[in-house]
Amino acid sequence: MANIKQTTLTGINRFISDNHGKTLKIRVADETTDKVDVILSKLQGRRQKNLLSSLDLIDCTETAEARLAEIGLPKAFRAGAEIVYGGGPGAWANSYGYAIETTVARMLRTTTGWFLVEVWSDDLYPKANRPDRIYLTPDQDNIAVANFRRQYRIKSA
Repeated sequence: MANIKQTTLTGINRFISDNHGKTLKIRVADETTDKVDVILSKLQGRRQKNLLSSLDLIDCTETAEARLAEIGLPKAFRAGAEIVYGGGPGAWANSYGYAIETTVARMLRTTTGWFLVEVWSDDLYPKANRPDRIYLTPDQDNIAVANFRRQYRIKSA
């Protein structure tokens, strides 16, 4: 397994692989839960709340696959999509001055499945948007918009 080192990038602790200059890229699947959990546990340390596990990431990728299917994106065109997924939120104070530390993972869809490519800790403030997003390529967006437009007609004025 690659050595993991902690770096600071714009104030956020990020973990990247020190495997001959290659970035972190671990398949998110049942077979790799041990590898993913080792990376997550190194980042999360002794923290007890708002944690991510390999099973959370597998659930997230399954949900993302379902959402990509809902928007009509064929499997052949799903490579390049990304997910940013954050753990938590747990209980926190109802004041903007108190944030919770949470773990955030970025996963990339390739032709062979989903891969964990980045994981970091971040502060999440009350009432802030969770960092749970699916990102599409411009071509994927064009397909999704075209599929949506097939669902309606524009009436003349």
